[in-house]
Amino acid sequence: MRHLLLLTLFTLSFTATACDDESTAKPTDVMADQTQTDQVDDSTSDATSADVTNNDQADGTEEADDGTGTDQAGDGTVDVPAVCDVFAAAVCDMLDGCAHIFIAMSFGDAAVCGARLSGPCERSLAAPGASLSQAKLDACLAAVNSMGCETFFADNLPAECDLAGTLVDGAACGDGAQCQSSFCAGGGDFSCGTCALRPQAGQPCAGGKCDRGLVCNDADTCVVPAGAGDACTAATPCASLLSCVGTGGTGICANAAAVGEPCDEAEETAPNCSFLSGLFCNGNTHVCATLGVGALGEPCGLVNGSLTVCAASYCQMGAGPTGTCAASLADGAVCTEGSGPSCSPPAECMAGHCTFPEPITCE
Repeated sequence: MRHLLLLTLFTLSFTATACDDESTAKPTDVMADQTQTDQVDDSTSDATSADVTNNDQADGTEEADDGTGTDQAGDGTVDVPAVCDVFAAAVCDMLDGCAHIFIAMSFGDAAVCGARLSGPCERSLAAPGASLSQAKLDACLAAVNSMGCETFFADNLPAECDLAGTLVDGAACGDGAQCQSSFCAGGGDFSCGTCALRPQAGQPCAGGKCDRGLVCNDADTCVVPAGAGDACTAATPCASLLSCVGTGGTGICANAAAVGEPCDEAEETAPNCSFLSGLFCNGNTHVCATLGVGALGEPCGLVNGSLTVCAASYCQMGAGPTGTCAASLADGAVCTEGSGPSCSPPAECMAGHCTFPEPITCE
């Protein structure tokens, strides 16, 4: 379950995370993420994968799929697809309330978000060593529903959502749910790692991740973040959603600017705008303004002096500052990493095709 929350953050790659020294996305970052100029073959291929059930053995063997996940605690079985539908819907509803702009840009609405995230959740729970009980599910859902937006974006995710698997430290993994430690160092998203304990303060970060309440600084070391009003440096970055305002590598942590307030993309004289609230810093007025959201086929980029992003699509730019919202690629479609049309979230372009992470392949 924790991996699904992390995958959501990964999908929204321009979101501020606990490992960033800047907590608000700049308009130029957003357009760089949404705008593409190169064209690629958009033909699609069928993306198929074998369904497997959760395996309680650390040797990574697979069994025939019966549609349920085995509860290692002996509390019975759970319907994994149904569990993932419920959990994905809860995550997307929370994200929609915290930052509707991300839901609009990536999925269009919360219902589509839930449908798109349910599949990766099932893949995580089907990986060798992963397990889930109804009691654990209920506790995790309750924790998610009471979790604040700052906690979500800081990656201080509920301990109730840590699923302890059977794989020992050092075993190959693609998801923390496979590990006895509930942490897959270097794994998750679209890469494999190894089961390990979460890095503590002063220890090297593991794939940009640390234990709860810690962030990864520029030296790739886990540290306690600075809070609002505290001094910040590259060695001690601000907590999530805060801007480090200052020059010369030092500053003071400040809350993101609200609509109509002064802003500075460089965060030298003022904080950047709250992108979570759908705002951007107008380069002419240096005041926070509301982002426009264009539908498929509508203008995007710089439109009538304002920044416009695309809903559930990407901004295909032309020669000027204004582009057109174009459809993202379907699952399995041919793609080019780093250029061309983007894949439909949470799929990513891997090995030339839009695909999802497959923790079961890590060995």
